Amino acid sequence: MSTILRKLIIFTYSLKYKSLGLLSCFYKYSFILDCIGHGGTAELSPSCKFAVPVRGLGKGKVLVGNKTLLGYPQSHRLGSGEIMLQARTANSVIKIGDRCVLNNNFCAISCDSIRLGDHVLAGICVTIVDSDFHEVSPEKREQGGHRGKS
Repeated sequence: MSTILRKLIIFTYSLKYKSLGLLSCFYKYSFILDCIGHGGTAELSPSCKFAVPVRGLGKGKVLVGNKTLLGYPQSHRLGSGEIMLQARTANSVIKIGDRCVLNNNFCAISCDSIRLGDHVLAGICVTIVDSDFHEVSPEKREQGGHRGKS
């Protein structure tokens, strides 16, 4: 392995597992652009950190509170450990409180509203949804019109 490649790996490791510095900024801005690209919005506290890639799908709003950590560097992960925050409709909201830790492969899909309070800890591969997404019977399912649970 070349010296340059070895130094790059060590540099990436130190960013990812110690300070989350530049890598967290990259993931954070990628998330914001992902939200905007899908017609949604994101309001992130300056003190929140991203330890894994986060996808921002949907047309709604995602809010992340102070000192919240999205992903956990030392934890098990499937693939990249990617987190998905999907506020599907224009009125959908996903609000994550202050000082939360959402572990790797966390998923929240909202058709209405999902709110996590302060100091929430979510383990790996947790999925939270506020909708059944579709009817069970084929006739009703084909009619569409799924709604979130209010």
